[in-house]
Amino acid sequence: MSLFTSPPVLRTAARFVARFGPRRISFGATVLVFRWADVADVLERDGDFRIAPVNAGRIEAVSGPFMLGMDRSAALYKQREAVYGAMHAADKAPVAALLANEPARLLGAALAKDGSIDVVNGYARLVAARVAAAYFGIAGPSEADLMRVARAVFQETFLNLGGDKTVEAAGIAAGRELTGWIAAERAARLARGAPGADVLGRLLALEQAGLISGDEAAHMLAGLLVGAIDTTATAVANIMAEIVADHALQQAMMRDVDDAPRLAGWCWEVLRRRPHNPLVLRQAIAGASAAGKPVKAGARVFAITLSAMQDGRVFDDPKRMDPGRPPLLYMHFGRALHACAGRDINAIQIPALVAGLLRHGAGRRSGVSFAGPFPDKLVVSLRSPT
Repeated sequence: MSLFTSPPVLRTAARFVARFGPRRISFGATVLVFRWADVADVLERDGDFRIAPVNAGRIEAVSGPFMLGMDRSAALYKQREAVYGAMHAADKAPVAALLANEPARLLGAALAKDGSIDVVNGYARLVAARVAAAYFGIAGPSEADLMRVARAVFQETFLNLGGDKTVEAAGIAAGRELTGWIAAERAARLARGAPGADVLGRLLALEQAGLISGDEAAHMLAGLLVGAIDTTATAVANIMAEIVADHALQQAMMRDVDDAPRLAGWCWEVLRRRPHNPLVLRQAIAGASAAGKPVKAGARVFAITLSAMQDGRVFDDPKRMDPGRPPLLYMHFGRALHACAGRDINAIQIPALVAGLLRHGAGRRSGVSFAGPFPDKLVVSLRSPT
C-alpha cells in the first residue's frame, strides 16, 4: 500500500472532496458522485440507476440469478420474499451460541499459545465461516474449502470490475463447487424427509410448498452465502487496524464494550473511517440525472460511499468519532432496494468479534497484508481479559 492509497490519506481526500469538490466528476461514459445526498439519491433511484448491467452477468455465470444482480421485476420481488422469509424463520440459536463462545475460545487458545492472533484467518474469517455454515446450512468438504470457494466467488461477482480473466475463471470454477455442494445437501435432506431449521431448510420448505423451484432455492442460498464470510472478515480487519493504531479510540470503545448498541455504533463509525466497501457502481438509463445534471444512457455511475460518509453536511464534524449517530446514515451495507441481506446478522457478528479483541487488549503487532483485494493477515498481541 503506497502513501497515497493509505486509509488516512484516502479519508482526508474524501473529506476534502465532499466539502470543497464538485458534486460530480464526469469523463467519457463514467460519472462519480461524492456527496451524501447525491450518493443516496443514486442508490435510492434504482429505476434510473440499474444494478443488473453491473452484476447480473457475473453472478449468473458463477452461481445463478440472485437478487443483487436484479433490477425491479417480479423475479426480484419473488426472491426477496423468499430470502427474507427464510432468513427470518431460520433457527438463530446456533448463531447466538457460536458468537457467545467461539471468539473467546479462539482468543483464549491464542493467548495460551504465544499471546498473539491473526485477526483475519485466525479469528474473524474462521468465526464468520462457522456462523455461515450453521446459519445457511452448507459447510463444504472442509472449512478451508468453504472459505476458499466463498472468497473466489465473492471476488469474481462483486469485485472483478475490470474483467480479469484469471479471477473470472477461478470464480466460475469455485461457483461450480459451491452449487455442487448445495445440490448434494439438498438431495440428502429431501431423501431424509428432513429439510432442517437453517436457511437452506426454510428454502426447501418453500420449494416443497411449490412456492419456489429447486434451482431458485440453490441460487438464493449461493448468493447469500458467498458474501457472508469475507464481508465480515474485511470489516473486522479494517476496524481493528484503526483501533490498534489509535489508543484513545481503543480506550473509548473499551468503555462501551458491554453496551451492545453503543459498541455497534463505534464499529460503524470506525468503518466510516475505513470502509470495507468504499464505492458502489450502477449503470444509468436514458433520461437519468445525477448530482443535478443529466447522465448519458449506459454511463457507469460510481457512488463514492467513502466520501459520502465524510460529508460534513450530514456527519457533523466528520473527523469526530460519534457512536450515537443515526444508523440509517451509514452506507456500509448498501442502501434502499439492494441493501445487503446479511446486514442484521453482521450488526451482531461484527461487534461481537470486535468486543472479544477489545477485552483481550489487542495491540499492534503487524500491519495489514492482502491477498488480492482482501485483507488476509493482521497480527495483534493479546493479554488476559480484564
